[in-house]
Amino acid sequence: MTGEAHSLFRRLVNPSLVTLCVCVGNLIIMIARVVRLEREFNPGPNDFTVGWNPTVILIEPTVLLIAAIGLVFNRWWSLLIALLASGRIVYDLGYLSWRAVHFAFDVPMFSRGALGKRWYAIYQPRPEYLFDVILGLVIFAYAVILLSRFIHPRHRVALAGG
Repeated sequence: MTGEAHSLFRRLVNPSLVTLCVCVGNLIIMIARVVRLEREFNPGPNDFTVGWNPTVILIEPTVLLIAAIGLVFNRWWSLLIALLASGRIVYDLGYLSWRAVHFAFDVPMFSRGALGKRWYAIYQPRPEYLFDVILGLVIFAYAVILLSRFIHPRHRVALAGG
């Protein structure tokens, strides 16, 4: 592989760009799912429906896309936005579902039973939640690593000049 091709390959395989592409793909898949759900449950042009709106399922992929864009910008403020946005997804879909299973089924939080009940009650009917939690954890960890590089840079300039 030549130097130019290797340089281009390194720029394309940047983890933040890969994460951005995965988030865009996730959003596109969820938009297609919303369109399908609206076609299935749309009553008619003159009917009034009250209840669940299928566009609600676009919230998590949109927040993850905002977090991935923050990773691509790679500034301290954009990394902080990515950290907060992905932390919200991990908290909402990961920790709160864990707590809900703990209280609903009265099982210890750190047990095999809690993991199994969480799988059957939350992640099996909605597998995109598990994907969003994993993607949120990846973005959160990468944002922490990049933010730590801003806080503690490797190369420091000597204050005394010597």
